[in-house]
Amino acid sequence: MVAENHFINAGRANYFTGYHPLFMAAKCIKRMTRKPYCVGSMVLWMGFFSGYLKRLPRVSDETLIRWVREQQLRRLCFRTSLWS
Repeated sequence: MVAENHFINAGRANYFTGYHPLFMAAKCIKRMTRKPYCVGSMVLWMGFFSGYLKRLPRVSDETLIRWVREQQLRRLCFRTSLWS
């Protein structure tokens, strides 16, 4: 239960900071290779997606969200980004 709460909270934090859904999906797929296998990834995705369903607030700085998403999409396309 504690581990589930950790992944739910991490997913909601990713939602709060404005992560791009494609980047989050890639993150969850990559996460499947670590313990707890598959479960951690699914719960992380549920935490992220629940932010949409519950219409939770996000960071109010739209410019920041756009920049983060741009960096994430660059990373997914194997281009220079914040993460590489």
